[in-house]
Amino acid sequence: MGAETKDSILDIKSNRHFFTNEGGALKRNFFARNITGFWIIQKCVERWEKQEGRKISWKEIDEVYIKEKPFASLINTEDPVFLNNNDDMPKAIAEYCRKNNIRISLSKSGISRCIYESLIMSVRFYFELLKKYCNKDFKKVHVIGGGVNNSHFCQWLSNALGIEIIAGPVEASTVGNLLMQLKADREIDSIEEGRKICLDSVLVKSHSPEDTQIWDEKYKEYLSFFNLNTNII
Repeated sequence: MGAETKDSILDIKSNRHFFTNEGGALKRNFFARNITGFWIIQKCVERWEKQEGRKISWKEIDEVYIKEKPFASLINTEDPVFLNNNDDMPKAIAEYCRKNNIRISLSKSGISRCIYESLIMSVRFYFELLKKYCNKDFKKVHVIGGGVNNSHFCQWLSNALGIEIIAGPVEASTVGNLLMQLKADREIDSIEEGRKICLDSVLVKSHSPEDTQIWDEKYKEYLSFFNLNTNII
């Protein structure tokens, strides 16, 4: 979760939340916080495939988790336990929930919905911090990479953040590489021109916020339960 900035953001308080300044295209700065992301659900699917001896598609996961009760369980996806290369991630989640008195359905659908909703809460937490450190009220967020194929996740993200989500491109690294080659060969004059070409050339989908009130309520509960706050003073 990050934003392109003209200069590095050197607020020492941002270190507490593990934000970093990364070198971007044409000497621009990318101020960002790495988030666990889909690592947790990927490790769960890996375990389920071993247990069932078959390939499990993301389409299959998407079709079942959407039927689960909303906000039945939330975890802190940034807890160190989920950063480990757990051979049995569903078991790790179950143990984490037991220790923290969190009720959770241990079915594929229950665990999957828990992960996706919890990840969105984590993204919102760091998004709120990002706005404060950048002193900017962002109007939209671009989601890139394989996660854009999960339309439910992108819509929920829009709901939780209360702003427009632009989903795409999927192969963002490839597109970025190509745009920099075009710039080096002087086929384009600026990054802005390249990004316009990108958005005109690939399939992207816009998601507008819905049902924001319930997401706001659950986010407050999430902050309270895990004793999190976005105070940077």
